[in-house]
Amino acid sequence: SPNGVVLGTLTSTGKLDVTASGNLALNGPVNVRSLDLGSTGGNISQGASSSLVVTHGATDLKANGSITLDKANDFNGTVNVLGGTDVTLKDANALTLGNVTATGKLDATAGGNLAVNGAVNVRSLDLESTGGSITQGASSTLVVTHGDSELKASGGITLGAVSAAGKLDALAGGDIALDGAVHVDSLRLESTGGGITQGA
Repeated sequence: SPNGVVLGTLTSTGKLDVTASGNLALNGPVNVRSLDLGSTGGNISQGASSSLVVTHGATDLKANGSITLDKANDFNGTVNVLGGTDVTLKDANALTLGNVTATGKLDATAGGNLAVNGAVNVRSLDLESTGGSITQGASSTLVVTHGDSELKASGGITLGAVSAAGKLDALAGGDIALDGAVHVDSLRLESTGGGITQGA
């Protein structure tokens, strides 16, 4: 639809696949097995009464504009962002990021553990786990092209291969482990309840 798509209350035991040529707005509770949302000419957003539950499979997101899914969401599978400007993701529980490509900022918050498992390429980065750890998988690559990278976890932070044009600021309540090659302009690591280690 050229005027966009607005989704209200929607429940499905299968996959929900929606592509809008204009803006795509979620205005009610959506509960599906897996999810594919696209906007070829606008933004993807959530209204105040929206919540998004993906029970099993992957969530694939792609927009010409921004993607803002910042309500009481629960993504149980991997979340992939295949294009967008500024991307904001919030999960009340654990959040697993797969491949993420954005020309703007990636702002992701998890109530539990936050895992980075794919190739992430963004302009700037803000990752937060309010109730767990931030962990970058062994095969994951994290590239930040212009701005700063901020990581904050109540638990630990484990980083693999990181290349960032700006500063990397990591604050953890537990251990901070650098397990891969980290190339950044400047680095600040702070652990309030653990150690800071560098892998072999």
